[in-house]
Amino acid sequence: MIIIDGRKCGVQELIDKIDNGISLTLSEENMMKCILEQKPDCLVYDSRAYKGGENYIFLEKGFKKLAVRQLRLRLGNRSAKNSQTIVCADTSDYMPLVKNYGCCLEPIARVGVKREFLESEQYKYYMKNYDISADKLRSAFRD
Repeated sequence: MIIIDGRKCGVQELIDKIDNGISLTLSEENMMKCILEQKPDCLVYDSRAYKGGENYIFLEKGFKKLAVRQLRLRLGNRSAKNSQTIVCADTSDYMPLVKNYGCCLEPIARVGVKREFLESEQYKYYMKNYDISADKLRSAFRD
């Protein structure tokens, strides 16, 4: 797994600039391209929500999209009331749960499913890549 610590190589500063609506210079854009050419699995940067905390952006190589492990919604201050979680990737290897990419959070902390996503070309593409990856994984354990 390739993890790039954005706090140590300049990515943190780029994220800060983008968060503040400041345009990146051409050299900063080139630096970002160079970092992404390394095909990282994960970028680490400082958390804005928790001082001293860190966030991880996982990139799915098969999907070529951002991989979110889970999305949580909590309404109010009590953790046991009005909360919901959509798990998008599970296990220590962040195996995607492709069907859950079509889930959404609805009012009163309910989880809904966008049925049209399950019939979309995007879903078929994700499933194709998932099946290819799963076949590679299974064959590695057979050998």
